[in-house]
Amino acid sequence: NIWFTNSLAEKSLCRINPKDGTVHCFSLGSAATSGTDARELLYTSQDQVWIQVTNSGVVVADASTAIDASPDELTAKKLLTSEGSGNLPSDRITAFAEDLDGEIWIGSIEGISVLYSPQNIFENNRNYDASIIVIPNDDGTGSRVLGGEVVNDIAIDGSNKKWFGTQTSGVFYLSENGQEEIEHFTRETSPLPSNNCTEIVIEGHTGQVHFGTDEGIVSFQGRATTGSVSMNDV
Repeated sequence: NIWFTNSLAEKSLCRINPKDGTVHCFSLGSAATSGTDARELLYTSQDQVWIQVTNSGVVVADASTAIDASPDELTAKKLLTSEGSGNLPSDRITAFAEDLDGEIWIGSIEGISVLYSPQNIFENNRNYDASIIVIPNDDGTGSRVLGGEVVNDIAIDGSNKKWFGTQTSGVFYLSENGQEEIEHFTRETSPLPSNNCTEIVIEGHTGQVHFGTDEGIVSFQGRATTGSVSMNDV
């Protein structure tokens, strides 16, 4: 299926059926109305559709009922900054990505957070708040990973490590849990043409990582490739 957002409309989420090419649009109830400025989306392994909403958090729709049918409305929830309702780092969400464990990494204008249990979103009385990653310091305090950086894009490589493109500090490559900095590329310390990295794309079969910036594109030969379902000549 091909999914796309339909901004400022009563039915904010649409799907193109690959069998016959028909288009069906879904209402998301009160989570997204005709005043909702819907932007980028992410379809996850759990048949959830995550939708960026301009200056108003994230809308998550349960698309499991739409795989083999076309209901008029999908169950949906809006995730916001308050505890118990998503605990997002900011109302202005700029990026999200699903890692190899099914966790959702969320970028915003005020750093990153992780939703470790997205399956809880549509379960009654279950916690689905996102968590801030904190690295303990020797003095007993903690430092927030990426602090308040504006995160433009997030990408996950074949080893489940995370790439973050930021608006003013270049590119960060972090460990699987986000607590270890492996690489930090800036204009001053690498061939990166600008510290404003707007997009990151990874070629899974080669491991190459492509960085799009406001001053051009540059590529890096990464260390991780995507595994195959069937492995030959190991």
